[in-house]
Amino acid sequence: MRIASSRWRGVAAFLVGTFLAVGLVAVTDVIDDEPAAKAAANGADFDPGYIISDSVFFDSDAMTFEQIQTFLEQKAPSCATGGTCIDTFAVSTSGRTPDAYCAGYAGRTNESAAKIIYKVAESCGINPQVLIVLLQKEQGLITYRSTISNPNVNDPAYKKATGYACPDTSACDAAYYGFHNQLYSAARQFKKYTANPDDWSYGIGSNVIGYHPKSFWNPPQCGKATVTIRNQATANLYIYTPYVPNASALANLYGEGDSCASYGNRNFWRYFTDWFGSPTNGPFGRIDNTSVSLTGVSVSGWAIDPDTSDPIRIHVYSDGVYAAGFTAGNARPDVGNAYPAYGANHGYRVTVPLPVGDHEVCVYAVNVGPGSSFKLGCFPARIFGEDPLGRLDVATAGIGAISVRGWAVDPDATGATQIQIEINGVVVGTTSTGEERPDVGAVYPFGDDRGYVMTVPTTSAHNEVCATAVNRGAGVSRQLGCKVVDVLVGDPLGRLDSLTAMGSTVTLRGWALDPETADAIRYHVYVDKVFVAESRAASTRADISAAYPAYGSGHGYTMTRTLSPGTHEVCVYGINVGAGKNKLFGCKSVVAGSGDPIGRIDRVILDGRTVSLRGWMLDPDANSSIKYHLYVDGGYAVAARAASIREDIAVAFPSHGAAHGYTASIELAPGSHELCMYGISVLGGRNALIGCSTVVVN
Repeated sequence: MRIASSRWRGVAAFLVGTFLAVGLVAVTDVIDDEPAAKAAANGADFDPGYIISDSVFFDSDAMTFEQIQTFLEQKAPSCATGGTCIDTFAVSTSGRTPDAYCAGYAGRTNESAAKIIYKVAESCGINPQVLIVLLQKEQGLITYRSTISNPNVNDPAYKKATGYACPDTSACDAAYYGFHNQLYSAARQFKKYTANPDDWSYGIGSNVIGYHPKSFWNPPQCGKATVTIRNQATANLYIYTPYVPNASALANLYGEGDSCASYGNRNFWRYFTDWFGSPTNGPFGRIDNTSVSLTGVSVSGWAIDPDTSDPIRIHVYSDGVYAAGFTAGNARPDVGNAYPAYGANHGYRVTVPLPVGDHEVCVYAVNVGPGSSFKLGCFPARIFGEDPLGRLDVATAGIGAISVRGWAVDPDATGATQIQIEINGVVVGTTSTGEERPDVGAVYPFGDDRGYVMTVPTTSAHNEVCATAVNRGAGVSRQLGCKVVDVLVGDPLGRLDSLTAMGSTVTLRGWALDPETADAIRYHVYVDKVFVAESRAASTRADISAAYPAYGSGHGYTMTRTLSPGTHEVCVYGINVGAGKNKLFGCKSVVAGSGDPIGRIDRVILDGRTVSLRGWMLDPDANSSIKYHLYVDGGYAVAARAASIREDIAVAFPSHGAAHGYTASIELAPGSHELCMYGISVLGGRNALIGCSTVVVN
């Protein structure tokens, strides 16, 4: 049952400046008494400087959703007669964007209080038990039955659930009303305190904290206490609720103290202790310094477990894997002065070897007795090792050579690092770093001049290229990587792309290069197996430079020759440079023009009185279709153009194309007739008789 026998909801206006860093949160809380017979907490055990340990406060996995729901059902009053209890309360939630403090929130329709508590705890990394206790000590919600319709909007206990943005000096900020809004905002605020510990009125170390708002009146009506806050979680509670319980509040732990008593942080400790056990079980401490060497990390600090004054164990983990363990037993007079009950022998300083690479190193104080081990902190560590580091970035084919590029550093040696290049297992050259590589300098603190570039010759077509950084000082040499590179070697490369004829003029086109030079090479032309011409393949061919970038584009050729009428075979040879032999690029056939058309009558078809002649004809002097004349019994009868498609003609005469077919039809009288087909010359040559055929029409 919630007994509101006393509520502190007021701080004098002049305190606004004093507690500005606290933020818009409630500073005091509900007194919610339980019978003394149920008491588990003892006010004598309350430590104002260590209300809750960091390990407990930030343990977001302390309860599952199911465990939260079960706990709420156990603590909530009966709502069988109506009203709303926390175990049945549900509300639609809104989405939250991830930021530096919480991982965001996926809004849902009709979410239960248990689900909201669970999701907020996971998002912001806060123990769900802390959130449950916060709801109780602020508004008594865990043991409260609301009889107000739509309590999320209309019941102050729900709409101001955690007291967030409800300063005692002014009205609450309505923008933060609502159960989900209040809970997420409070959890996020705790993480904000933690991330920015120097921005608030209270922090780890010595603090002067008032017993009551009247402690800051002028003149003060209540006293103040000097509190040595030992950890961030305790500091978070004081920033959120900036009062320390006085002796009267602790003497009557389940009731009220005198007029200078405040109850917020007392009740937090009391509820947590009664419901979940001691909030301070487990060790505490810190990492003071870390350093990274070539072979490992050094870390120093201190750690104490409240259950013993003896030194405790420290464990170091690298990337989640146990790396080392030792005892924190070094003398630390400063720690002994701060915590005299435990003595001074709680310091540690140790070096832990780690493998080469990037690591996340975490240090844990190992728990003694009740409680759990505590993570003192984590830090990144890049271990370079004593061996050289580096990489073979690229290896590209050149003309009879391979160019390599990469970077290397030797962490334990100054100056340049020697690089050894191998091709197919044989050392072919050495170089040293010295090329500017700002990208390497930005990652490795050894300067920018850690690049290397080298070109090495090769006579092999297929090459495995490897680079090795030669070690100096401690360590061993390290291979930086290997690449497979194919290099052009041997005979010339090229092709006879096309061969065309225009009358007696024949034009050939193609390309040629020799793997051993980027210069244009010679080529020879043979006609009917007889050498007729030589030239150099030096015209621009962008497609060749794209295919062979090391050789450039000047490797094309075009040659024109005049040939005698008839069919000829033309062949082109690339002339070798250096090792290798001349190479045949290809041969093609061509028909050189005589001036007279050529062709054929392929078929004669008689259909009643209609006669059709089918065939082909072309003029060697032209690529276009030519005209034909059909004569019947010696007399002119039909004129047309031989332009139908004949793919077989395109194959036989590739320089002329396919449009050279014809079909000529004519109706004849009964009797015997002679039909003759003539091709009409294009360039003034003689018209040519293609053929004649005799037909009998019945």
